[in-house]
Amino acid sequence: MPRIQEESLQAHRATVRQKLVRAAGRLFASRNYEAVTLADVAKEAGVTRTTVYNYFQDKAHLFMALCNMATEEFISRLGRRVAGEKDPIGRIRAIVEEELLFAASQDHRALLASRELRWGSIHTSEGVKNLENQVVEFLASAIREGDRSGIFRAPEPELAAKLVQGTILAAGKDVALMSSSDEEAARELARSLVGRVLPYILSLLGHERRE
Repeated sequence: MPRIQEESLQAHRATVRQKLVRAAGRLFASRNYEAVTLADVAKEAGVTRTTVYNYFQDKAHLFMALCNMATEEFISRLGRRVAGEKDPIGRIRAIVEEELLFAASQDHRALLASRELRWGSIHTSEGVKNLENQVVEFLASAIREGDRSGIFRAPEPELAAKLVQGTILAAGKDVALMSSSDEEAARELARSLVGRVLPYILSLLGHERRE
């Protein structure tokens, strides 16, 4: 039995599982879904193929684990960014920036691929489904506070949040397309778009810019 350095078997299993998912993420980012095998994942992770099967019954379940990890990490990162901002405009800017940068990532490419593949009994990941709802809730919370304080004029925060989210997703399409060939260039595009998209969103929310 391999020597386990972690304090417990549970911690060891969590570490190995994450290692496999991240290895799969690197492979799926550079090849299409069909081209990646579990043997490839095992080699990338530095383990045996049997080890992969000890954690995932097939490639579809491994891919869904990747999608779930991607959404959980993004929502956690976004939550920390939003919590660190002092005012509604800062929170909305953080959401715009994080979403556009996420569109440039290999994790986002995996989520896009998951929408195009058919999985049988696991055709949809709950994490993927919940991501957009969570982002909309972050937006609605910031918009609600801004409306109460007079920064925005948005009497229907939930509807406004959905419109803002649609704007961000539309702006992120070119970023996502570029990321398939050049992730660093896509990240630069994402950063440049923040300053162009944010004023439009603030205008949509009824914010009057003061010179």
